[in-house]
Amino acid sequence: MSRVARALDSELKPGERAQVRVLGTRPEHGNPTLVTRLESWRDDAWLREYALSAKVGECSFFVLDNDAIEVRWFAGEREVPLCGHGALAVADFVQGLAEDAAPLEVRNLKGRLWLGRRGGAPYIAMARQPITPVAAFDRSRSAGALRIYDAGRDCLAVLENDRAVQEFQLSQSFARLCPKIGYVVTAASSIEEPSFRFFAPEVGIAEDRASLSAIPALISCWENAGRRDYRFRQLSGYDITIAAWTDGDRVAVAGTIHRVAA
Repeated sequence: MSRVARALDSELKPGERAQVRVLGTRPEHGNPTLVTRLESWRDDAWLREYALSAKVGECSFFVLDNDAIEVRWFAGEREVPLCGHGALAVADFVQGLAEDAAPLEVRNLKGRLWLGRRGGAPYIAMARQPITPVAAFDRSRSAGALRIYDAGRDCLAVLENDRAVQEFQLSQSFARLCPKIGYVVTAASSIEEPSFRFFAPEVGIAEDRASLSAIPALISCWENAGRRDYRFRQLSGYDITIAAWTDGDRVAVAGTIHRVAA
């Protein structure tokens, strides 16, 4: 679906920033990000220093250029290739996203990320993520995984039940089974709301509390023919339930946005 030209603006003026927490029934449960609008892109050293000085787990930067938007994320000094909760936080500030129309493709993430608005609320859409079974792995190092998949950026492991997901500890021996940026463990004690956790130590995230970017791979794992709407429970110690839906070759995710400070 092609991008429709539209005039974009934001409640944030260039140089302004806002503290946001995404998902969770209460602000303190949400995943934090600092959203900052830039007039134009600064060099990487400046972005890293800004993110480090912000003392927030993750910073979301965006630039508006008439009908186009670009977004980047930093977790401290490390740049993150795609941050779902940060993308949703940015979408909440962008004015000009057409209600119930085709979402806007993010210019520097073509084919990977779109921002939209539906029912008055922002959402993000990501490309579907195919998963490929890792056929042979050492079960003595697999932490009880029934199946392990290569999910592009991440490794996805299916465990026996919710308890196994809650008790899972990411070890170096497990990470060597399928070396990736992120590690997702999941189980379907309830097929209606499969559980999961997400770890990304390579980018400084010991465990993420609300991981929207993991949803495309999870849908590939638990997809049922004819089903369009999904719910996932993230067992990160916070009250996090993520709603998603499929839209052709995309997966869309929406959620509660808590603006907590300037």
